Amino acid sequence: MIKQIFLAILEVSIVTGIVILILKLLSLLINNHYAVKWKRLIWLLVAVRLLIPVNFTPVSAPVQFDLLSSYSTNNRTDNTAKVNTAAVEMAVTKSIGEAEYDTVKQADRPAAYENKTMAKPVPWLNIAASVWGAGVILFILYYLIGYLYYSRQIIRWRRPVNEQRIHNILTNLSGQLFLNKQPEVYVCDKTGSPFLIGFTHPFLVIPAEDFNDRELTFILKHELTHHKQKDNWYKLFLLFVNAIHWFNPVVYLLRHEACVDLELACDEEVIKGMCFEDRINYGETILSCIKRQKIPNLAMTTGFNESAKSLKIRLANILSRRKKRNGLLLVMLLLIMFVIPGALFSIKTDSQTQKDREGLTWYGAVNLITKDTELPDELLESREEWNEFIESDRTIALVASIPKDDIYVYGLKEKGTEEGAYSLHGICVKQGKEIQVLDIDWGVYEELPKISYQDYNGDGSKDLAMISRSVSGTNISLNDLYMLIKSKEGGWTYQSFDSFDWSDKINKRMEYQIKDNILTITIDGKDTGYRIDMKPLEEDWGEKLTSVFFGSYGEFIFDNGKIYLKLLPTAGVGDWATPQIITETYIRMEVTYNGKFDLINGFASTQNEQVK
Repeated sequence: MIKQIFLAILEVSIVTGIVILILKLLSLLINNHYAVKWKRLIWLLVAVRLLIPVNFTPVSAPVQFDLLSSYSTNNRTDNTAKVNTAAVEMAVTKSIGEAEYDTVKQADRPAAYENKTMAKPVPWLNIAASVWGAGVILFILYYLIGYLYYSRQIIRWRRPVNEQRIHNILTNLSGQLFLNKQPEVYVCDKTGSPFLIGFTHPFLVIPAEDFNDRELTFILKHELTHHKQKDNWYKLFLLFVNAIHWFNPVVYLLRHEACVDLELACDEEVIKGMCFEDRINYGETILSCIKRQKIPNLAMTTGFNESAKSLKIRLANILSRRKKRNGLLLVMLLLIMFVIPGALFSIKTDSQTQKDREGLTWYGAVNLITKDTELPDELLESREEWNEFIESDRTIALVASIPKDDIYVYGLKEKGTEEGAYSLHGICVKQGKEIQVLDIDWGVYEELPKISYQDYNGDGSKDLAMISRSVSGTNISLNDLYMLIKSKEGGWTYQSFDSFDWSDKINKRMEYQIKDNILTITIDGKDTGYRIDMKPLEEDWGEKLTSVFFGSYGEFIFDNGKIYLKLLPTAGVGDWATPQIITETYIRMEVTYNGKFDLINGFASTQNEQVK
């Protein structure tokens, strides 16, 4: 799980990092023409974007960073053979001349090859993900411990303000800024610069200096503006985003630029309505406070603590007479900027290409196949072989194949948490040098998948259809249908048509009626041909029929390049928990696929066929 989270964070970090760099390059232009409060909002949107590990663009990126291409192989040798790709290919490419395989016996399968070993990814990605997770924790602990220590020192050395003039200025400014509750104000000898600290109960700290009323007004208005704008929370959020992306230097740049713009936006609010002379005095007050600063302020506090470069920018902004524009259009352009880099760049993950040095190309969750897993040669052919597979420590079995098209499907067995428990979870599809593991439940009991390789959606390229048994038991036999589509970039994508989907679809379209004890069933208004005498059935059941539905028996079949669903209508009888099959003839419906599954009626030609 942590690996998938890390890869998602890594992709959004790279893509959004491009946006951050573009904004940095445009900063001077933006600051000269737009109010800084809009840029403050932009940095916030960028930070929020960094916490959403989703690529919003629907298109495939032309530039992809392949971070999963390093593999290790463990080739073993003995006195008879050396494991390599040629040996694997020789073992699985003998044709039996069948385009569609329905899990039949094969007496002429080739002999087993010796000491087969599959490649496994080097665990560097797992290590990197673990290092990232540890880095996030250490980053947060570093700043949290520093903040707790610093705040304790401030609380220890602070003392209440006794001067009434300070309280009068504070009350007057709180009214001007429409603050519902003004923060407490304290004096502290340990600081030379005023600042706001705290989140749920923030308070103001001013140095023990002899400020005149004008300077105090500037200082307190600045910090109260920070308080009104919730800037401590803003900086805390930026710090959290930085913690998640601690490995990306561009995110540090984001936090720095956002904090600078935080002060610029605060300055703009403070100087609103001021004459130019007061602006000069306000700038001089900032310079005076910075000169007195004794210790640096923390990342989660506000304060007049600036580098020479950012101080120069602040003073220039304070003294600027340029009229600034509304920045709403700028924010909209930013939203577009989020999409463009995502459309151009992406990171290949487990669902994309992976290669080992033997030349095999892997797609999908290869971690489902453990180190030294051997590809079996022979299909499971009997109940005894099936039971042997289930009871053994083997985790993979060849369950279906179309040798003519060089397609081999392996089923994966995943052990459960309890002793002896397992699930038939995950299939591995091999075609040529391409191998893909898909998250598909592929069978129950001794029922094996059936596969067919045809052009089912009419796009000119073949699709791999797979039928798997989803439920098998007394009076219950249900199938799921999977359509695997080969993408141009390589690998398969799939869609499923499970028993819940098709039974629900048919039942919504079905109507039935009983007249003179004769049951008639129609689908989409078309008569299925059923004429079932209910009297002897109800005498046999001992109860009356309460409902008719599909969902107790349904099996997909391949026939002449098409896929059909054959199914039986079932009765709900009284309070019986087990559905009752009411006829031995089945409905046969053609399945079509063109991005979605649909069922076509075909009752007339199949209504008298018997269930096989």
